[in-house]
Amino acid sequence: MTDFDLLGIDDGETEAQNAEWFASDLLPVKIGVMRLEISVSAAVVIEVTFDSGSNWMSLNGNVALVADSVYIFDIFVKLGDTVNIRIPTASGAVVDIGRVYQAD
Repeated sequence: MTDFDLLGIDDGETEAQNAEWFASDLLPVKIGVMRLEISVSAAVVIEVTFDSGSNWMSLNGNVALVADSVYIFDIFVKLGDTVNIRIPTASGAVVDIGRVYQAD
């Protein structure tokens, strides 16, 4: 079984449209898997950046997540990536769970 270290947490925060969830980008400590655990209060699309916000990519095939459901996304990261998350389409959504882990 793989162990995961917590890199960032954003639970219970109301997020503005296009606001990055983490004040400082999350930096992978090694090449490997970063796990995103996400639940939001509204049906919204979630985006992730690997380059400090220059480019954003949609999670879940650009399909809105179901409100109040928990999703887990495993993404591959490399050293030098600067990871953050945002909601591009709706302000006022509450991030019930917003946790980022890196696999040991």
